[in-house]
Amino acid sequence: DSTDPLLAAAIANTLTAEFIRLNLESRWQTTQKTGEWLTGQMADVRIKLETSEEQLQDYARTAGLLFTSEKDNVADEKLRQLQQELSKASADRVTRQSQYEMATTASTDSLPEVLDDATLKDYQVKLTELRRQLAELSYALTPSHPSVKKIQAQVTTLEAALEKARTNVTRRIQNEFESAQRREKLLTNSYEAQTRVMTAQAGKVTHYNILKREVDNNRQLYDSMLQHVKEAGIASALHASNIRVIDPARPPARPYKPSLLLNSVLGLFAGGFFAIVFIVLRERAD
Repeated sequence: DSTDPLLAAAIANTLTAEFIRLNLESRWQTTQKTGEWLTGQMADVRIKLETSEEQLQDYARTAGLLFTSEKDNVADEKLRQLQQELSKASADRVTRQSQYEMATTASTDSLPEVLDDATLKDYQVKLTELRRQLAELSYALTPSHPSVKKIQAQVTTLEAALEKARTNVTRRIQNEFESAQRREKLLTNSYEAQTRVMTAQAGKVTHYNILKREVDNNRQLYDSMLQHVKEAGIASALHASNIRVIDPARPPARPYKPSLLLNSVLGLFAGGFFAIVFIVLRERAD
């Protein structure tokens, strides 16, 4: 209440502004304290994170553990590679063994390597032609004839070359099988040795993973606190408030009291009432 309408509006608006200011100041102080507390805690968490990382690296170096990435151990990677190579070598050895067994049991001419060899095909064609010529000459000439002897010598030479080529194919198949067999054996020995290494490192890797989980937990905690510190800094810089003025006070056009009409009516009724009482009392007193 005030006799001055401007002062009345100013007082209402000033109280509202002061309340908002106090609310902002209280929220800002709370945010500042939260940020300071988080900053202090972050220092401890950072020290703990650095200590756990140093312990992890020291243990990995002492235990002789090497990692190609965050999760892959060098020993594991090597074992996987050996396993893959051993599988390929076993499949290759089976294929070579099948070819070798076929070469030792079946006819040489029926082998795919012999049938598909261009040199052997050429020998076969030439030999067939020479045998045809020899057969034609044998009808008219004796075996002691120079022409017959010449063709026979060529046939003999070509047959020897063909047999040698076939033998080379068979020997090559055998060499490939023996090479595949030796490679499979070497890979098997390497795989078994690496398996023993992995067995010996199993306990070390388990302890390493325990230390690594501790490092990961500390890092997640540190990152989370860092994010909260940034959010607290942004919140304190914004000076945001949850209070909003919907309708500011405005100077009234006329006073809300006293009400002339109401007071006149009340005065009229009061005057009439007291006048009647006065008349009655005076009449009784006469």
